[in-house]
Amino acid sequence: MTITIRRATKNDMPIVFKMMNDLAATLKQNAPSITLEDLYRDGGFDGDLSYFFALLAEDSKVKDSKGLPTAIGFTLCSHSYCWDGRAIYMRNLLVNDSHRATGVGKMLFNAVLRYAKQTGVNRIELHVCKTNPAQKFYEKMGAINAAEKEGHVYYRLYKDVINKFHA
Repeated sequence: MTITIRRATKNDMPIVFKMMNDLAATLKQNAPSITLEDLYRDGGFDGDLSYFFALLAEDSKVKDSKGLPTAIGFTLCSHSYCWDGRAIYMRNLLVNDSHRATGVGKMLFNAVLRYAKQTGVNRIELHVCKTNPAQKFYEKMGAINAAEKEGHVYYRLYKDVINKFHA
């Protein structure tokens, strides 16, 4: 098994979209409400503001119909900013069932750490479902449960609330 990690391009967005849906199914969550077109628009591929970046893990021994390496895992991240300065928000990380427990998740996680170090990031944020068994993996990688250790509470405002706002 020869695994490579690379930054996803515009051409990879169908793969990223599929893996996002696979992750939702794995976690028994609702499918993402975004579309493939949203990924194209929000990825900054046409010179616009980039809201996210994705990394793909590929196995050179697993080929697609064109003979190219197949994506076997991914992580979806975005840049953020906080009172610690530059931050990365790692939203999704998935390794296909066929490659779990082989070190691919650690390779993806380490690729984000490497990128963070190279770009002067001071903090990586993760929000993980209580039922996600990957919590143990993240803790093993050095992540802390900020809700327990720092008393943080995670809030979210959805589109319906945002749309009710009148300036």
